[in-house]
Amino acid sequence: MYEVPVAYRENLHWLSMHPQANHTKKMLAFDTASETFRLMSQPSPDNTVRTSLFELDGELCVAAMSQSLTSLDIWGLQDYKAETWTLLHRVHVPMPVLYKRDEVSVSKVISIGNGAILIGCPKCNVARMYHLKDKRMICEDFTFGSVVDPRFLVFNESLVPHAFFDSPRCPDLETIYFS
Repeated sequence: MYEVPVAYRENLHWLSMHPQANHTKKMLAFDTASETFRLMSQPSPDNTVRTSLFELDGELCVAAMSQSLTSLDIWGLQDYKAETWTLLHRVHVPMPVLYKRDEVSVSKVISIGNGAILIGCPKCNVARMYHLKDKRMICEDFTFGSVVDPRFLVFNESLVPHAFFDSPRCPDLETIYFS
């Protein structure tokens, strides 16, 4: 099973969950134009337990949680062709007050715009909002209630505008409106 890919530069990127990528400690990229796969370098931070791939301010990034579960490093792909990664931010992430240490680990980070990221821990249904430029938590320890496995997905736009989107509607279909 693959994780949700990150679209960047007309490529889909996966950080792990592919046998060849895991074996080589590289990430997987799929070029949507040539329809080919390739392996790319990824940052190799020391003493990390989890990593998460996301886009931040137009740059492909990896968030790496330390083994101590108290800091999160944000690495940016500075040069796409040379596959050069640079440490952009180090975020101090105190443990959520509602959960035991062994239950908490960041498993997903997404950019929510204006220099803010959402740091998620779906296994314990808790997330935080952190402002990278101001270097402060905006919102700490908000929970998802009884949601068993919340998803942290951001939908932007289609990679390719397919012709069927412009096809005439079928007259037999009922229109459903969402408010």
